Amino acid sequence: MYPTQDPTLSPTNTLPTRSPDIEPTRPPTPLPTRPPTRLPTPRPTRRPTPPPTDRPGRTPTRNPTTRPSAPPTTNKPTNGAPTQKPSRMPVVAGVGFEWGAIGPLGQTQPEPAKFQGGLPIIDIAAGPRYTLFVDDEGNAFASGYVEAPAEYRGQFGVGDVTQGSNNDRPVSIVVRNGVPGKAPPFQRVQAGSDHSAFIDVNGQVYTTGSNNDGKLCLGDNDGGMKEYPHLVTLPSNRVAVSVSLGLEFTLILLDNGEVYGCGSNRLGQIGLGDTVFVSKPTLTGKSLGKIKDISAGAEFSLFLTEDVALTEVRRAYSTGSNLYQQQCRDTGGNPVKTPTEINNQGLSVLGIQASRSSSYLLLTAGSGLRGIASCGRNNEGQLCGSVVDAKAQVKLDPSILPTGFGSGPTAQTVFFIGVNATDGSDVVYGCGQNDLDQVGIGSNQPARIDTPKKLDFLGIKRFRMKISASTTHTVAIDTSSPTPTTPSPTSE
Repeated sequence: MYPTQDPTLSPTNTLPTRSPDIEPTRPPTPLPTRPPTRLPTPRPTRRPTPPPTDRPGRTPTRNPTTRPSAPPTTNKPTNGAPTQKPSRMPVVAGVGFEWGAIGPLGQTQPEPAKFQGGLPIIDIAAGPRYTLFVDDEGNAFASGYVEAPAEYRGQFGVGDVTQGSNNDRPVSIVVRNGVPGKAPPFQRVQAGSDHSAFIDVNGQVYTTGSNNDGKLCLGDNDGGMKEYPHLVTLPSNRVAVSVSLGLEFTLILLDNGEVYGCGSNRLGQIGLGDTVFVSKPTLTGKSLGKIKDISAGAEFSLFLTEDVALTEVRRAYSTGSNLYQQQCRDTGGNPVKTPTEINNQGLSVLGIQASRSSSYLLLTAGSGLRGIASCGRNNEGQLCGSVVDAKAQVKLDPSILPTGFGSGPTAQTVFFIGVNATDGSDVVYGCGQNDLDQVGIGSNQPARIDTPKKLDFLGIKRFRMKISASTTHTVAIDTSSPTPTTPSPTSE
């Protein structure tokens, strides 16, 4: 257990000890790399105007009442309309933030700034050099930078793109059973490396981008790409709660606690017990019972099981690549092919988070004591503590009660969300890769941050934050003062 009240506890008090090989000598599997060394170059940007002269490099703001125009209408599909019941997920609008490599001509935003000048949004996600977001009317948009159209893989979901900046492009068309039609109102977005996912207000999933190894879950493995979101066929009468995207695979959590995966399984990252890719959504983790949460790293997956009874301990499971011991166990660098429990010595797991090649667990022993365990790769300081056998105890201030995380499948940064018990204020700490201001502490020096540093959200003291990070930048949404929004379920 890592209670924040006792910062002297050793990380070996929580997880099993292992060999001292913190960084394996085997070369890592190629992953989406950070931008080329000639970066910083232009990144996803919605703002062609120059930055304010009183603050060089800060992202210009826009009038909060000015939102991107609504997607153009198109002919409705003639068949293939989803008939599933609405998911009835709580949908509220909040205020977005962004920082990192988000400005034109290599400019970076060194600390959190309001996204789109305070535009009301209901979700936001960061991928390498692009951002997806949903406004308070359920319209989805993509903004991103395309180095060369020939290298673009369709992850924006907007059809044709141009070289350079593609700003506030509406995701206005989807494809259902081969028939293009008007996009439904959306409520959730997820950005991967070169593929993306959208959940509409009916709980239906749409995917776009690269289809390597069938990771779009569309039943084919053509190795090509989709330029518009395509409807994924889910089990009858089931709706999606969340989607998590790895490098070459996709996980979908349904409302009944089942998880379906598709794409590459060559390292067991879907957890099917073999190494064969699947192009259709395939049930995984069946033996785990009801699953509460999922989180995909680049080539591995984490699962959190649901409480069966109030007295039962929640458990975390992992599968896939373990090259850097990111599954908090030593397998000699060998992958794990089925979801296997992470040994937490009887402690309950309240939350899970995967980043590129690292894992984070929010643990509790009850009585209000909580702490964060990290494990895996630490090349950018992303384990956020003193590393012993590829594990660390994340050292937050003893007054901080951690409540959640933020990261992403390509990110080597991580964020910890919590409450200051002294004054009741909400706090966010970050660490890891910071060469492009990804951590958001006001400077890109040092470029590697090994201990958690506190972020400043424009002086705001109370917030409810969701954070999404990529190799280039970070975005967040604060719903502490929610604006109710009612994008209607659609029968289209």
